Amino acid sequence: MIALLALLLASAAPDACAPDALRPSLEFAEKALAAKDLDAARRALAPAAACPVRDGITFVAHVLRADVAVRQGDWPTARAMLAGVGVHPENGVSGRAGFLRLRADQGLGDSAAFTADRDALIAADDRKLAANGGKVESFVVPGGRVDAYRTALDQGGFHRVYEFIVTPDDPAAYPVSIQLTDDQVAAQLIAGQGKGSKESGHAWFLDLYYCQGHSTLPPVAAPNAATPPDYATVKAVVQTTLADRELLKAAPPPSANCGGALWILPALGGTVMPPS
Repeated sequence: MIALLALLLASAAPDACAPDALRPSLEFAEKALAAKDLDAARRALAPAAACPVRDGITFVAHVLRADVAVRQGDWPTARAMLAGVGVHPENGVSGRAGFLRLRADQGLGDSAAFTADRDALIAADDRKLAANGGKVESFVVPGGRVDAYRTALDQGGFHRVYEFIVTPDDPAAYPVSIQLTDDQVAAQLIAGQGKGSKESGHAWFLDLYYCQGHSTLPPVAAPNAATPPDYATVKAVVQTTLADRELLKAAPPPSANCGGALWILPALGGTVMPPS
């Protein structure tokens, strides 16, 4: 009877890893991270980081704890927190997790793991971009290979039209991307300045993303043209840009994560639009 009572009491005990139990500490940790209070974030994440990855909340908790570890140069903890955290391209945190794993591999000097994890991320991005028949071709540039896609994809206000994903030949280098973007925020500003029209048009930009940051390349069409520039025109600018081998050798600073992670592989968390 005593054993049965103990079992009943145990089964009625609150689940310390339940989403409702963990959510407040995650919200606090995200605010602490934004304020760069890493010790406060680490303490807040401790209960959630002790839970197995079994749902969205524990998935995010492990990624945030890995983020803290990377910022503190604690590579073993970063890798441990990401063990069992798969690549989920439908989740916006997945790209962040993947690049944190690459940084942990780099910090630990594990070149084989870095290459394997990089290839897994690029493959997941490829599958999602190509799912609607969006892959156009692959071609070689100095120091790497480019996979080109014509896939409509949204990253917040950025509507991607063409994506050029670059895999460096150097197995220790991070991927790079160039994307033709219709910036909907800029389009609304342009529309608002013209004859009182509030209808959103287009604002075309060709964007280069790499670990150290982002740059806008020379225009390939009128910024507010009614249709995007043709693929061949964009490809020519991509090839010219990637003639600079240094772009594919760049790596993030030793003490920081890859700053462009959210944008380099756009399908990891981006929303692929249905074909028109």
